[in-house]
Amino acid sequence: MKRKILWDPAAWKEVEEAFEYYAERSRRAAENFREALDDVVGSVADNGEAYPIFDEDARRCLLEKYPFGVLYTLDDEYAAIIVVMHTSRRPGYWKERLKKA
Repeated sequence: MKRKILWDPAAWKEVEEAFEYYAERSRRAAENFREALDDVVGSVADNGEAYPIFDEDARRCLLEKYPFGVLYTLDDEYAAIIVVMHTSRRPGYWKERLKKA
């Protein structure tokens, strides 16, 4: 079952910031980041249960070739993307966001 994707505005801002960071360095890196994110989001929509629970009831899927993870929650119809986190920076900054989800 393909779920609809809901984006937390803060998660979408994290995507924009990461894209801008890569775009300043290389347009190709930015486009590859976007493709890697699209792949993850598509996979979460198609088969979100395949990824492990990371914290509380949030699951995490890692981007291929980029140091980012997507944290999301699931229900019958939706996958809610709560965080797009850099895996080596500011550990745990997103925990409050999960409590609100």
